Amino acid sequence: MLTYDQGDWGVGFIWQLRGSVIPKAACWAIPSAAFAVGIHFLLHREYGLGFTVEDRVGDKLNTSQVWTGYNFLIAFLLTFRTGKAYSRWWEGGTLLRQARGEWFNAYSSLIAFSSNSKKPKDDVLHFQRGLATLFSHLFCASLNTIAQVEEPFDVLDLAPLNENGVEFLSEQEDKVELLVVWIQRLVVSGLDGGIVAVPPPVLSRVFQEISRGVVNLNEVRKISEYLFPFPYAQLTTCILLLHTMLAPVAAGMLLDTWYWCCIFTLFSVFAFWSLNYVAAEIECPFGDDDNDLPMVRMSTYFNRTLLMLLKDESQVVPLNKEADIERIGKKRPSIVKDFIGAGSTNSNPSKDRLPPVHLKIDDIKAPPFKADSEADAPTVSPALSSDRQGGGIPGKGCEAAEALAPPIVDLPLAKFEMPAPISSLEIPAPISLKLPDEWEPADWTTQTSTQEPSDAVDPPALSVKLDDQISQSHVAAAVLANDPQHS
Repeated sequence: MLTYDQGDWGVGFIWQLRGSVIPKAACWAIPSAAFAVGIHFLLHREYGLGFTVEDRVGDKLNTSQVWTGYNFLIAFLLTFRTGKAYSRWWEGGTLLRQARGEWFNAYSSLIAFSSNSKKPKDDVLHFQRGLATLFSHLFCASLNTIAQVEEPFDVLDLAPLNENGVEFLSEQEDKVELLVVWIQRLVVSGLDGGIVAVPPPVLSRVFQEISRGVVNLNEVRKISEYLFPFPYAQLTTCILLLHTMLAPVAAGMLLDTWYWCCIFTLFSVFAFWSLNYVAAEIECPFGDDDNDLPMVRMSTYFNRTLLMLLKDESQVVPLNKEADIERIGKKRPSIVKDFIGAGSTNSNPSKDRLPPVHLKIDDIKAPPFKADSEADAPTVSPALSSDRQGGGIPGKGCEAAEALAPPIVDLPLAKFEMPAPISSLEIPAPISLKLPDEWEPADWTTQTSTQEPSDAVDPPALSVKLDDQISQSHVAAAVLANDPQHS
């Protein structure tokens, strides 16, 4: 696959010819433009053809309509083919990456399951090397089933297969399915032998990932084996050839200047052939061309990741012990601070961090307390009093209690006073409500439920009989309490 740099302005790669379809399209456009100039001189310089102005105007009108419809048909066919070709190219690369990811996840899970095995180290190492060899053969065989390249793919040979196995594998056409069975058989043998020391339900996920990788590979093989429909590609090519021959004639009849004939013919033929060549380049992306997928690079990358997990450093989690963490924290006290500010999206990260707070117990002052009587005054338990005097902690006084106290933020404290006792509050007298005699709730409810919303009858107002001792504020509170809808 070709990699390129667009440059700072996004146009620095337009002069690159490697992997470009410009030379192919130009081979059709330049001769067609030269032919258009010749047609223009033939028609407009009256070389014995005897065209009049009226004939020329009528021919221009009819020819322009036909030519516009013909160009629209070509543009539709090429746009559809190019869109489908790009979908095949993108889907092929995506499915290959998904298959590679599923198989690598299965391999890494098996390496993790066997790392803590109690079996001899040689048996565990032989099992892991066998996994790496079989997974490497699996990915290589998968690429061989879809690739159209001459360069062979590299495979790992950490645990060599025996001669019978190699001969049997080379004779089979469906090598991928055979390698999948061998991997599954090796995993089951590791489970029975105690090398893979995990419960079977957990191990079943490995088999699911292997099967999903095979499904993704079959989707890729669909793209490789099912080419773009032949009739569609043939029809598009024939129409393009016809357009290349008719475009100079149409431009010579419709345009009055020779240079505009050359320009329009050149760009129309060039654009259509470019789209056609782009679709042909990417609709089957499993070759070794510049615009195909990097098959060899995928194989090399997969083998490198397999080898990486076999190293001893990859199978040990590099976490420090608690003593080492304390030692590292003393040497590098800014680790936590830098980690907290790493995710800040503000232009000034220091604004997102809380400033350090230095507190002292002596700075915290209790709010004033006012009591109406001696009974309401707060009391201190004997245990707390003895702790303050050093009796709760042997040999230590108030300083020890302050040292053990958690830090408290020094915030401004609002001054407040204790409310008055409940017994001193004035309780209002009860109120009595009297409904009018002419109002019956049942009749009013029935009436309002059968009428339209516009003709709804409002309920009559309540008459409240109050004692003279109740103030107006008590009346308002009572009405709100008995009518929650208005409150």
